[in-house]
Amino acid sequence: MMLLVDTVAVLNRVRKVTFLIAAPVLAIMLTGCDAGAESSKSSVDASLLRAERVDERLALPQALIRNAASARRDDKNADIAKTEPLLISSSEKAFDAGEMRKKILVSIEATPGQYADVAAFDTATAALADGYRAVDKMYADKDEDFGKKIETRLASPEAKSTIEEVASLMASPDLAAETAVTQQAISAVLTMETGSPALDPSSEEHKQLKATLPSLLPEFRNRPDQGGAYSKESAKAFETAGLTFALATLTDKDLSALKSFYAGSYGKSKRQELLGAYQQVWDAAATTMLTTYIEELAKQHPAAVKAQ
Repeated sequence: MMLLVDTVAVLNRVRKVTFLIAAPVLAIMLTGCDAGAESSKSSVDASLLRAERVDERLALPQALIRNAASARRDDKNADIAKTEPLLISSSEKAFDAGEMRKKILVSIEATPGQYADVAAFDTATAALADGYRAVDKMYADKDEDFGKKIETRLASPEAKSTIEEVASLMASPDLAAETAVTQQAISAVLTMETGSPALDPSSEEHKQLKATLPSLLPEFRNRPDQGGAYSKESAKAFETAGLTFALATLTDKDLSALKSFYAGSYGKSKRQELLGAYQQVWDAAATTMLTTYIEELAKQHPAAVKAQ
């Protein structure tokens, strides 16, 4: 079976599980930045965000909600006619991708040290962004010739080894797992019923519910992976597959530049800081979304309606 067929199947699963939506406008915004106007550290940080597709991930909340809602509609016992629009409107109030990006940058900029070959890393991350777009186009066009090029590239033991090493060093698979965690939480809260005692604004259960919201994502994050829908490990595996295909479009020089960055102590520190900052910023926004959502649902509780 030709690689393209396998590639299309895997990428389709990548889209369903990790929900990374192609964003041409985002790509234009990123590649249009004037790297020369930034300090070398800022340039490295911006390139790191580009390599890990952070901007695309920060734009995901509504897509995650709609995806979970679509799955929930197949369950005849779940009524999400009211909860889906409430959760979407709550996400609009809570998630500000631009502000979240700024906070992440501030955090990773604080990483001590400097990187020697900024230009090579910038060039390599731009090539990786192009690689993702090329693979997306291959998928859309069912371009078997391009699929064969990837197949040939991955058939080289040396190239395959480097590509797999770079993919294992990057943060993207772990960021995809974060997306799966959020998807689990969204799926859970979508089926809340407005008549639930926990949504009675005057009840002790309601106070307890609101108090637990900040710990909801950490709880899902720390649970052992059980497989099934929105599995963290599946999300990481599918993300790694998509990343591998994109890396396979790069030249040896660009692959070497990525490996040099991510394998070094500075790159490892940046990667770890990025994961922590992303997690912190995302959890804060998600908690705000969930709190707003619960408050809006509580307004529809019979006790609240009666009190009006």
